[in-house]
Amino acid sequence: MTVRSLINVDIQIRTKVPRIFAISDFVGQPMLARKAVHEAHKGAEVIVGELHCTKELAAAAINARVIPGVAYTDPEEAWVGTHAGDIFDEIALAIENGADVVDIGKTIHLQPKLGESIGMAAALAYRSCKDFPPTKK
Repeated sequence: MTVRSLINVDIQIRTKVPRIFAISDFVGQPMLARKAVHEAHKGAEVIVGELHCTKELAAAAINARVIPGVAYTDPEEAWVGTHAGDIFDEIALAIENGADVVDIGKTIHLQPKLGESIGMAAALAYRSCKDFPPTKK
């Protein structure tokens, strides 16, 4: 697909024809299914009126730098963002030593640092995180 064959869309995923929306490979890079699904949800929210103000639309904008990527190899390789490598050491150490989510969640992490998110995610996984309000059942 060439740049000339791409369909231009606005922040609402609309084409030049206001009632026609475009997503996925038709609108450009990165050409990933997970990006297309996000775009489809955004378009649907616009259609039913859930996203309408500029602030909401801007918040729903797709930032290609934070779309997770994975190579389905053995072992898998994954990436997201520009500082993902900063947290991989801790995950590698946990895997190497057989640590589970409880072990990781109970480890004291520096604040405010990216690695802190690993500890919080682990604590959330075993439902002991006190940093977030409880989820409603």
